[in-house]
Amino acid sequence: MLEYTFRIRHEGCWTENLNDRFPDISAAIIYSYRLLGISITMIEATNVSDADAFVEWLNDHEVMTVAQLVSYDADRETAFVSLAGDYETDTEPVLNVLLRNRCFPTVPATVTGGREHWSVIASDHEQVSRTHEELQKIGHVEVDSLRTPELDRLLTGLSEVKQGCPRSLAAPA
Repeated sequence: MLEYTFRIRHEGCWTENLNDRFPDISAAIIYSYRLLGISITMIEATNVSDADAFVEWLNDHEVMTVAQLVSYDADRETAFVSLAGDYETDTEPVLNVLLRNRCFPTVPATVTGGREHWSVIASDHEQVSRTHEELQKIGHVEVDSLRTPELDRLLTGLSEVKQGCPRSLAAPA
């Protein structure tokens, strides 16, 4: 098992120029997938002082067809936004590339400085190499690390997730 951590400037994606317009905003990509040519994405954005301006900017982005504010907490300056976008044929969500190559995120991707930051688990070097090659077709990729994960850390994280789940969703003890 390998842990592959990388940053990608996803060309043509809203993530590429988010911080040009909103330098303080950070975002986490909760999920993203492509369905019939349309990318469906849910993000959690922090340091959002003006949610309306942020959503309007997303709506006006060249690849977005719809950006909708799902919820906004003004005290925490946190916005959850649903996105639908048309990436045409030359690009696709990073998550699609990862899942197609059986690379699974360990945490949601974050977006800062025009780059998506990902940490994924893959079973072998071949999967990582194939994934890396495909990612290079949709943007500039910088590898932060490729290593054997600390299993204790991964198992601790899974235990914390299990403890946070309602009893009905957690696996039987």
